[in-house]
Amino acid sequence: MHLLEKQYNEWAELWKEKVKQYATSVEKLYALAAFLLEDFLSHPLKRAGEEFSGSQLADPLIMDQVLAMLSSSYTLYTSIFQEGMARGEFAEADPEELAMILEGFVNGLINVGFKMEEERLHALMKRGIDVLLHGIVAR
Repeated sequence: MHLLEKQYNEWAELWKEKVKQYATSVEKLYALAAFLLEDFLSHPLKRAGEEFSGSQLADPLIMDQVLAMLSSSYTLYTSIFQEGMARGEFAEADPEELAMILEGFVNGLINVGFKMEEERLHALMKRGIDVLLHGIVAR
């Protein structure tokens, strides 16, 4: 548990520095997706934590701690959506709901693309953010 907490805190600090490079919320979403993917690919503990969370053997108290820590990343996502709405980049919506959608979306892409080559997985993640932003409905 201690290692997961340490990794998450390092991740959050790295993101806080990285996000300063981007001017728009749209740029931040693309950067966040790439950042999450790189983090996942470079930290085997993340995969172990996800596997543990799905285990029926997981201790409920430890599971609650892991979920609380991982769900705190929603705060980072929510701020991007709030900023984008305030700037008129995004349509008005519930930023917390959008953060949950983004989390599920990104984790789903990582899970289905786990065995893909990194370049293809990065392209899939970029396309995923395109779909999130623009939808698939013909206009």
